[in-house]
Amino acid sequence: MNITTKSVILNGENIRIPAFLATPTDGGIYPGVVVVQEIFGVNEHIRDVTSRIAKEGYVAIRRSLPLRDRRSSYNKNVAQQAWQETLKLFESKL
Repeated sequence: MNITTKSVILNGENIRIPAFLATPTDGGIYPGVVVVQEIFGVNEHIRDVTSRIAKEGYVAIRRSLPLRDRRSSYNKNVAQQAWQETLKLFESKL
């Protein structure tokens, strides 16, 4: 299956979340998969995994984790907002 890949930015109220989106090119309605990075973070392998999932007929997105605020500590509100923005993008593509 042919796919389209692109880098996207998920915009929240006070946050911009970099993400990688892979979608089948032939239109239609597809299930979605959120790809979570491994311990080594976002790398070429994770982009490849995201693309391979899309080639199987899914809308796949990989977004950067973990989310930290400017003080470099985990921020639960920012993380929740990031998931909400990820799901909004899925809803617009599915």
